[in-house]
Amino acid sequence: MLNHLQRAALTQIARTAVETRVRGEEAESLKPQDEALSRLAGAFVTIRRQGELRGCIGLVEPTLPLWETIRRAATMASSEDFRFSPLREEELPQVRLEISVLSPLEMIADLSTVQVGTHGLVAEQGRRRGLLLPQVAREWGWGREEFLSHTCEKAGLSPTAWMEGATIYRFTAEIFGEEEGNPSELYLHLNHADALKLLETHLTTPNLVKHCLAAEAVLGRVAESLEEDQPQWKLCGLLHDIDYDLTAEQPERHTLAAEEILLEQGIDGPIIEAIKGHNDLAPRESKLAKALWAVDPLTGLIVAAALISPDKKLAGIDVSFVCNRMKEKSFARAVSREKIASFEQLGSSVESFIGLGLEAMQKIAPQLGL
Repeated sequence: MLNHLQRAALTQIARTAVETRVRGEEAESLKPQDEALSRLAGAFVTIRRQGELRGCIGLVEPTLPLWETIRRAATMASSEDFRFSPLREEELPQVRLEISVLSPLEMIADLSTVQVGTHGLVAEQGRRRGLLLPQVAREWGWGREEFLSHTCEKAGLSPTAWMEGATIYRFTAEIFGEEEGNPSELYLHLNHADALKLLETHLTTPNLVKHCLAAEAVLGRVAESLEEDQPQWKLCGLLHDIDYDLTAEQPERHTLAAEEILLEQGIDGPIIEAIKGHNDLAPRESKLAKALWAVDPLTGLIVAAALISPDKKLAGIDVSFVCNRMKEKSFARAVSREKIASFEQLGSSVESFIGLGLEAMQKIAPQLGL
């Protein structure tokens, strides 16, 4: 899996390649110093303008270094996708790029093993071949058979070709890109808007949604201070309680249902382990897991502190005020001071941690109603 610095480098390569082609400028060498980005890999670059598809081209086979695959895919997506006219210079500030780095193709013998949301598909028969990325099935809400049929149609085959001798391959993709509101901010797996939509599909209690927004903001700020993977940590914070309403009558299943939901979105690994860890259903070994364990109660403490201030606003409290409330055992009794204090395992004082949390939540105070 690519780290956040590598994803940022590849996104910048794609952005530079698009802008160079659109402006008709001479291409410069974009080869990165990180040798990990020179491994052979296939990839696709998707261009969207105001949320609508504007171009998508990729190289499936791992025949080029990853960075060069992305440079070429971005260049072609901006000007050679036959479905669209070439991108114009005035559109550049409005477009957002998404990159999908592909795993090697795996021929499927048992089509029941296709996992919608996790797998992308390639259909092949004779000289015809078509590919659909994992996120396409998620975006359209397809089931397995629909996904197989649409992939066959993409190859110019009958929609039933998957039952009639076409060869089907599957792959996974590491998906990341530029946030709609700010292209300098990157996302992993899902952009913020789509992740929030997913959250609100399953979590309908307004205060719990606000709690998740707070956790997203605080984990993002903590990741920044620790020089960790900010997009990954923010997504974990936003989705950590996605199944809270679903498991209200079965609290022992809290985070297990979340795991099922997130796997359907192609989200696995550290995020799921951290989410399960905050309900004691997985060991908290990673920095992310330890941070979520502490951030979860901290957001509650800060909200409670704000609500007893004269104006009941986050702007009306400071770090010392929150620290003093934390020392009062009778205040917000349900908030675990022990969990908050566990943040010290990450090499920072509780006071500094509270400062980061308060700063992050103050920035999104209108969304929190505080």
